[in-house]
Amino acid sequence: MEQDKSKFDSKRSIRDSKSLKDFYEIIGTGWQQKGAVILLCLWSILPLWSIVSHIHWEYGRDESVMEMVLHLVLGAYRNSVFFAGEVTILFVVFFLVGKLVLKGKESMHYFLGCLWYVAFLAMLLQACIATFFSQDRAYSLSGSEYRYEGLGMYFVYAAVFVVAGLLKEHKAKRVVYIFFTTVASIIGITVILQDAGVPFFAKYFTVIRAAVFFHFNHLGYYLCMSILCLMGLIVFEKKGKILFSAELFLQMYAIFVNSTLGAYLGVLVGMIFLCVFVLAGKERKSVRKFLLIPIAIFLLTTFMSYMEWIPTSSGETMRVNIQQIFGDVKDISEGEGDDAGHGRVTLWKAGLEMIPKHPLVGYGPENMDPEILETIWNDRVDNEVLQYAIFLGIPGAVYYLLGILSLAFWRFRNLKKTSKGVLIAAACVIGYFFSSMLGNSMFYTAPYFWMFLGIVAAKEESGSDNPS
Repeated sequence: MEQDKSKFDSKRSIRDSKSLKDFYEIIGTGWQQKGAVILLCLWSILPLWSIVSHIHWEYGRDESVMEMVLHLVLGAYRNSVFFAGEVTILFVVFFLVGKLVLKGKESMHYFLGCLWYVAFLAMLLQACIATFFSQDRAYSLSGSEYRYEGLGMYFVYAAVFVVAGLLKEHKAKRVVYIFFTTVASIIGITVILQDAGVPFFAKYFTVIRAAVFFHFNHLGYYLCMSILCLMGLIVFEKKGKILFSAELFLQMYAIFVNSTLGAYLGVLVGMIFLCVFVLAGKERKSVRKFLLIPIAIFLLTTFMSYMEWIPTSSGETMRVNIQQIFGDVKDISEGEGDDAGHGRVTLWKAGLEMIPKHPLVGYGPENMDPEILETIWNDRVDNEVLQYAIFLGIPGAVYYLLGILSLAFWRFRNLKKTSKGVLIAAACVIGYFFSSMLGNSMFYTAPYFWMFLGIVAAKEESGSDNPS
C-alpha cells in the first residue's frame, strides 16, 4: 500500500535520512498547513501582544534580563512585526526548498502556472530593482522610522502571501479568521474606551482613536478587514452566529468611533460583493437569509452614527461625513476641489507630478521627489496604486494591478465553485483594496491584506472546502 505523502513516515526516522530528499519524504507535507495556521495566528495576535508588552514595559516593569530581552525582541510593535516576518520568511524558504527537492523543475509551476503569481513575483523583483536605483538605498531597504516599509517588508508580505496559500482546509482558515477577528474585537474595545476618556486607556494609549496603531486611519483599515471577515463568518458558519454578530456590532461601533470614512466605504463595498458571492449560486441558497444579519447591523450602526448616538472625539459622525462628501463633490464640480477628501486631491496631483520624472524604476521604496514633498503635508499620497507607481515605477504599479485584476477575473469566472473560506477572504481583499485607494499601506496592516490575498490566490484542492 502506497504511503500517504502528506503524513509523517512513522516507519522511518529522520536520523535515517541520507539526503535532503529523504528528509523531506520522511516529514511529508502535513506540517505545511499546520505550520501556516500557527504562523498566521501569530500574525493575528500581534496587536494584542503590542497592548500587553507596551503597558507592561512602559509602566511598572521588572528590569530583569529576561524582561529586557523580551522587550528588545518583541516589545515595540515594529519589533514584533519584524520577528514574525523573519520567522515567516524562514518557513517559506524551508517550504520552497522542499518543493524544489521533491518536485525538481515541476516546482516552478507553483509560481509560474498562474498569471497573478507571475505578476506579484515581478512586482517583488521590480522592488529590488527600484531599491538598487534608489536615491537613498539605505532608506529604501529599511524604510522610514515611522513606516518601516522598505524592501525588507516587501519580502515579508510575499512570505505571508505564500504561507496563506497553504491553508487548504476550511477548518484551518476558520481558526485563523477567528483569531484575527477576536483580537480585532479587543482592539475595538480598547479604542472605544480610549476615546471615551476612561483613565487607564486614555493614559496608556496616546494616539487619538488608534489604540496601538500609529494613526487612526490605520486602525480603520485593519477594522475594515476584520468586519468583513465577521460578516462572512455570520453568513457561512453554522455555529457561533450570535457571538460573531455581537463582535460585528462592537467593531462597527468602533469604526464609527475611529471615524475613518475610507474604511467605512471599504466595508460597504466589501459587503456588497459578499452579497453577490452568496447570491451567485444555487448551492448557497441555504445561507442567503443570513445575509440579513450583517446588513441589519451595518445599517443600524450607520443610523446610530448619523443620529450622533455613537460619540467620537473627532466629531465626524455619519451626518458630518455625508455633508462633507456633498461639499467635496460641489467643490470639484466648480474646479476648487484640491482640498477634497481632507486634502487627498492635492496629494494625488503631487503624486501624478512625480511619476513622469522616474517612470521606469521609480524613486525606490519610501522615497519621493524631495522638492515636491516639501509642498505637501504627508510623506505618502494616500493611494496605494499611486504609491507603488512612485516607489517602484509604472511597471511596479502595473504588476500589482495585473495580479489583482487577473486573480479577480479568474475567481469571478469560477465563482460558483469557490469555497466559503475563500469568499470570506475575497470580501476582505476587496474592502481593503477599495479603502487603499484613499489611504496607504503600513507595516502592521498590509500583512493582513496579503494574508487574505494569499488565501484567495491559492488554487483549491477538490474536496478541501465545500462551496456552501
